[in-house]
Order: sequence, then C-alpha cells, then structure tokens
Amino acid sequence: MHDIVLEYFDNASDALLICQLPKEGSLGEFEVKAINKQAKSILAWTKPISAPVPIQEVIPSVVLLHSIDRAYTSGVRQSGTTEPSPLPDRKATFTYEVNRLDNTVLVQLKQKEPATPFVQKLGEHLLTTSLTCVVVFEAIRDEAGQVEDLRLV
Repeated sequence: MHDIVLEYFDNASDALLICQLPKEGSLGEFEVKAINKQAKSILAWTKPISAPVPIQEVIPSVVLLHSIDRAYTSGVRQSGTTEPSPLPDRKATFTYEVNRLDNTVLVQLKQKEPATPFVQKLGEHLLTTSLTCVVVFEAIRDEAGQVEDLRLV
C-alpha cells in the first residue's frame, strides 16, 4: 500500500512537497521530506531527497515560508502567489496552497504562466498612449505577508 501512495504522490499532476518540523525544531525550520516530479521540475531541484532538506534550500520564497508557518500554527489553509526568486535559475513565480495535516504540511504549487504577447502589448499600449495618469505602487509586506505600506515604483 505504501508503494502505491508514493507512486501516486510522485506522479501527481500538481507540484507537491511534504514538509515537517524536526522534533526539536521551531517555526521557520521546516524540512522537506518528499518532493514529487512536478515540483522538482518547476523548482529546478535536481538533488535527491534521501534525508530531510531545509525548506529554504528548496523554496526561496519568503512569502511562501511565512504561509507555511501560518498554516501550521493556525491549521487554516493558506494560499497566495510567491515573489520572483532572487536565484538566477529559479525566476518563476508560483501560486500556492498550503494545508496542515497533523504535524505535516502539504505544499501545492502551480507555476504562473507568463502573460501572452497580446496581453503584454496591450499593457504597454495602455501605458504609452493613455491620457490618464498611471501610478504603480509596490506593496511593502510585514513578516506575516500582510501589506503594511506602499512604495511608488
């Protein structure tokens, strides 16, 4: 039975990671216990996980790491979008969902599709030809991922 579940996990169409806190660990010290093929692909993860790996090595997203902590402490599903990775080989942005299952956290990722050329051109056209002033702000978030201020971009 165990082999069937592992095969299903590894071949799932969604990118999945199973994370746990070490026995003596505290929030922020989650370890990845398992990662399926889809997650390896979109996270550009090539190393085998034969022993637990600190989650920061696998997922370089502060927003997602805070959501994992919140899901674990509150037991409430968390979802959102990651910020672009600072790592050159992991520039993708993801939508995510985090669920707590007892002492385990299941992370589900979906890679955000880049805007189509039409949408990009439409956005550029609106910005360059609009008679309306367009002001763009960047959200400044606190450690919990909540917007606390805006910065003019």
